[in-house]
Amino acid sequence: PMDPIGFDWNEFVKKGSKYFNLYSRREIIKSRIFDILLFFGFFSAVFSMVVIPSWLNIAIIAIYLIIFSVRIYWQIAYPPVRVLDNNGQPLSFAIFRFYLADLNQEVKQVVADHLGRFYTLLRPGRYYFTIEEKLPDESYRLVYRSPVMNLKKGVIKKNIIVNRMEESV
Repeated sequence: PMDPIGFDWNEFVKKGSKYFNLYSRREIIKSRIFDILLFFGFFSAVFSMVVIPSWLNIAIIAIYLIIFSVRIYWQIAYPPVRVLDNNGQPLSFAIFRFYLADLNQEVKQVVADHLGRFYTLLRPGRYYFTIEEKLPDESYRLVYRSPVMNLKKGVIKKNIIVNRMEESV
């Protein structure tokens, strides 16, 4: 049969090394088209305001300014958090296990996506987490244990850099 039996690491490594970047390229193109349309609409509203001043044009420009403000705020307040190795490569499909610091009890488990991005929402409190890296044979290996941290809002906001040491074979 031609159906895949397991995860094809060969194809995944090709995608990770930017041989076939169709999905990311498509996302970037789509994002740029929407940005161009947004700015074109804003500038046409400003032009319309200059040519024919009216309360409707002022309201439309105000809506555009609110959209720009919310967009900038969202990008600053909620950046995507990634897990990277010391070479800047993402740890794809890494497993994060979050533990209560006082009880050493696992409370949540999250898997990163293919770009090493993840998001988790925990109750405010003291936690530590571990990261398990996915190996080519589809097993996992513990590569990082964080210090105990006090998450006041229950969210990790900074990228995580895992210092991976080269293994000798």
